[in-house]
This record gives sequence, C-alpha cells and structure tokens, in this order.
Amino acid sequence: MEHGIEIAQQGISLLGISRELGNGSDTGKPFIDGRGLADVITVKARNVTITGFHIENIGHHVAWEIIVISWGADGCVISDNNLSYTLWSIINCASNFSRIINNTINNSFAAYGILLGPYSYNTVSGNVIENCPVGICVWDGTFNTIIRNRIIYCREFGIDILGASYNTFKFNIIEDNLKGLYLLEGVGNRVEKNNFVNNTLQASFYKGFGFTGNRWIQNYWGRPQLLPYSIQGSIFYYFIPWVQFDWRPALRPYDIL
Repeated sequence: MEHGIEIAQQGISLLGISRELGNGSDTGKPFIDGRGLADVITVKARNVTITGFHIENIGHHVAWEIIVISWGADGCVISDNNLSYTLWSIINCASNFSRIINNTINNSFAAYGILLGPYSYNTVSGNVIENCPVGICVWDGTFNTIIRNRIIYCREFGIDILGASYNTFKFNIIEDNLKGLYLLEGVGNRVEKNNFVNNTLQASFYKGFGFTGNRWIQNYWGRPQLLPYSIQGSIFYYFIPWVQFDWRPALRPYDIL
C-alpha cells in the first residue's frame, strides 16, 4: 500500500519494470494501491516521468486523486500506465508542456478521467478513458492538443471544454457517452476529424454573446453525412437556441487507433 508520494526533485523518472526479480513469477506492471487514503502521487517538480505502473485508489469516500501534476511542474510525462478507481480525478494536470500519453484510465466515481488546466501547451494522446463522469475536461487552458484518444461510456461528457481557447481536438474516438463533446464559452478551438459514435447527444455548445470562433471540421457524426451537420447549442444565458455547422462532415469513420 502506497499513498502520499511526493516527487519534488526535478528530472526524476519513476519507471515500472514489468518483470519479477529473483524467483518471482509476477511479470505484470508494478501495482500501487492508494486505498483512498490520500492522493497517490503528487508531482511538484519539472521534467518528471511516471511510466509503466498499475495504480488504484479505491477506498474511503473522499476526493482523492491518483496523479496530481502541480502548478509549476512543467514538462512532465505520464505514460503507459493503468490508472483506475478513485473518487475525483484520475490525472489532474495543472502544468505546461506536459504529456499524458498511452494510458488506460477508468472508473473515476465523481469527476474526471483527465482534468487539464488552466495551463497551456500540453498534449493528451493515445489514452483509453472509460467509465468516468467526464472523460477529459479542459478548463481555461490554451494551445493544448487532445489527439488520438478513445473516450467511452462516460456518464456526463466525453470531452468537456470549459472556457478553454485555441485548443485542438483531433482524431479522437468519442463513443457511447451521454454527451460526446460540450463546449462552454471558449474561442478559437478546433474540433477536427473526430469520430462521434452512439453518443446520446453527439455535441453541443453555449456562448454568452453568440460569437464563438470555434471550428467544427470534417468530423464523422455516426453515419455518412452528405449535407452540413448542425450542432445545436444556445447563446445569451441559455435563452436563445443557436446552431453551428460542420460544413464538410466525413462520409466514413476515420481509422484512428
């Protein structure tokens, strides 16, 4: 059982070795069990790498997380981990220039698979995220890239964009969620060449004064679309229904993963 691990020295690499030493027979990822007693790992320094672990944090009903990348801990890499079972966020990233890549993330009970923000130039790529209220939340951040993730079975949103601007969401599979993607208030975001499949509501938006500057570009919307695809939303304190368009939707799903 491990929890409350803090990494405060720059450039540390925490590497899980998938083999047993000596006469052991366990060849899976090293297992860390936080037991829901605290955040499992908190990163407080730059250029830290955490890769190759299986980490769970199921236990008492408090809002603990699995991996927290703190403010100022820029340039970190979280890769190739299996991260499961916590009450709040599986990964909470409040840094710049970090990469969250090729992780399997599931079963956040109350909140997020990945919470990203309010910072910039992060990359979230190649992750499989499922069974969370919200798969990926990007709030107030800019110039982040969310690419080639599979986000499935989320009870509220596959991707939730909260006041974030100038981010790119491309080549993601967004499937079997309540709402595939919701965009609140941000400007200059690109939602491009994603597969939206079997979401109860594929996508929606809200903007207080009507102008968004967001672009929906050649996404696949669950079936071939010969005409522009309309995204229903609202403006001005939700009083006025509004429509945006993906003017050239894809005729077939993209081969992404």
